[in-house]
Order: sequence, then structure tokens, then C-alpha cells
Amino acid sequence: MGTLYIVEMPTSGCDAITDRARQTLLRASLLLAQDTSTARQWLETCGIRTPLAQVGRVQTTLDALRRGDVALLAPTLRLPHAWVRSLIEQGISPVPIPGPVTEITALILSGLPVDRFTFLGRLPAARQARRQALHAVQCERRTLLCTASTQTWAEVQRDLLDILGDRRAALYQPETLWRGRIGQAPTTWRDTPPPVIVIAGASTSPPVWSTSRVREQIRAMQADHLSRRDIARQIAARSGWKKRRVYALLVESDQI
Repeated sequence: MGTLYIVEMPTSGCDAITDRARQTLLRASLLLAQDTSTARQWLETCGIRTPLAQVGRVQTTLDALRRGDVALLAPTLRLPHAWVRSLIEQGISPVPIPGPVTEITALILSGLPVDRFTFLGRLPAARQARRQALHAVQCERRTLLCTASTQTWAEVQRDLLDILGDRRAALYQPETLWRGRIGQAPTTWRDTPPPVIVIAGASTSPPVWSTSRVREQIRAMQADHLSRRDIARQIAARSGWKKRRVYALLVESDQI
């Protein structure tokens, strides 16, 4: 049985790949990737011509491992976890080949706290789903880390301002770094790779909100289809109000 390698695929050029990773990709009998189009272009640029296929059925991968080594090209923070877990349950022990992780690079360069952070993955392209995801971390005090499509960046920026406020932030693409406030961020970015967004966590001591501000936030969160329970919990964590008091105002608002 061959070895399954998990190789970090840099989002920048071939210079970012380690010698060990290059040799692993050259020696493997098969390479796998979730996004074969991007992987194929990157491999061609690096002069690596090992056969490439899309991540598929676990049994297909096991068959390939019986013929030789297999290498999965995948960013560390976006691994196909269920697929990897299924292979582990079949007795396969993946061997990681570390490399530069773009998201961690962005976090380090941002100047924001790195000791604790929350990775949100790629923000949903659909507005309602994206706003719900941001509402869920509105009170998170750890540094926030995520990516977003450049095609929706203008909408993402408006939602970030509306829900999280004009916090300190950084945006990063290989060889391009911006730091400042969310509202000051550049409006255009290269199409690929998607920029990594690093955002300061919530304030540790929020001021007590006025009743009118709580009502306004309730209306905004209702428009995003959050449940009463989530609205009360999230507003209470940020406003200085007791959760039951927010809930009572919610009920009152629904009866108007």
C-alpha cells in the first residue's frame, strides 16, 4: 500500500513550495485536488506533470494507493475533512507536507492579536447566509479570519460595517497587504486568490445601549431571519442589556 501525502498548495507562485513538497509531487503516482482547474494551472507553472484527478470516492483513492503513492493538494484550512477521516478509518495514515498557509500569513502580518483567533472559512456569497454568519460572531472577542470572493467584496464590506462596525482589519493577497479600518479598505482586488480578511475581535467592555438602538438592532436582525433566541442572546452580549429584557422588547415589538 502506498502513502497518502497531504501537501499544502501555496496560493502564490512556485517559489513558495518547499523542496520536500516538490519532490513528493514529482514521485507520487497520482495527485488529487478539489479544484483541479486551479491545481492544474499551478502544477503546469511549476513544471510538475504527475497525473491529476479530482478528489472522489474513498474506494477509488484506496485503489490508487495500492498502485503507489498519492498526494492530495489542499490548503490546510480547507481540507476535505470527511474524506480524510474516512480514509483514516480504513487504516490509512496521511503524511502532512507542511508549507506556507496563506491565512496564517495574513494573521501574522495583520498586526492584530494572534494568540487566539476564529476561522470562518469563505463567507457565503448569498447575502442572507453571509449576514447570519456575521451575526453569529458579532460578539466574538477573538480575532476573526475569513476569505471572500472578490466579485462580492463590495457587498461583503457593507455587511461587515453594518454588523461588526468599523473595526481594525487587514486584507491580504500574496505580495499585497492592506491595514486600516474596514470602511477604508480598497474596493478592488485581484480575482485570485481570494483575499484573506483579518478583523479585530469585539470590544471587551461594550457601552450600554439605548432602547432605540436595541429596537433598531432587533429590526435589522429580524430582517436577516434570525430566531428570537439568537437575537436576544447576541444583543445581550453586546449591549449591556439582560437577555430577558431584550427578549421582552422583542415580544413587544412583534405585538406592535
